[in-house]
Formats: sequence, C-alpha cells, structure tokens
Amino acid sequence: MRRRHPAAELPEPLRVFVREDWPGRDDAEAYGAFIDARHIWRDERGLDFLPDDPEVWAAFPDGEFRVEDI
Repeated sequence: MRRRHPAAELPEPLRVFVREDWPGRDDAEAYGAFIDARHIWRDERGLDFLPDDPEVWAAFPDGEFRVEDI
C-alpha cells in the first residue's frame, strides 16, 4: 500500500531547485532532471505524491527552442 504523505523529510537538494546542481542544456532540462530525481525519491519510499508537488510543477521554466531537436 502506498502512503500519501512522506514519512521522512525530503533532502535539501530535492526541496529547492538550484540550476548549477542539475545537468541540462537550459533551465527546462535541468528542472526536468530535478523533477525526475524527486519522483525517484518519492517512488523509492512508496509515496503517492509530495506535499509541494503542485508548486514545484507550477515553477517549471520554459525551454529554449532548438531547430536541431526537431
């Protein structure tokens, strides 16, 4: 059974996004890596969601358009 609230506090690097801590060509890719790490941490603990998920998703930055990605 999955729990709805974290039993342990989220580690600092997964609480606040710091651009320099995450790989990516732009802020959007780095933020995506941050989100992925949060989901891995959440899933490893059998949680359904993290309490701040709505705010974290709302802060997702726009990515840069790159023709070579098409």
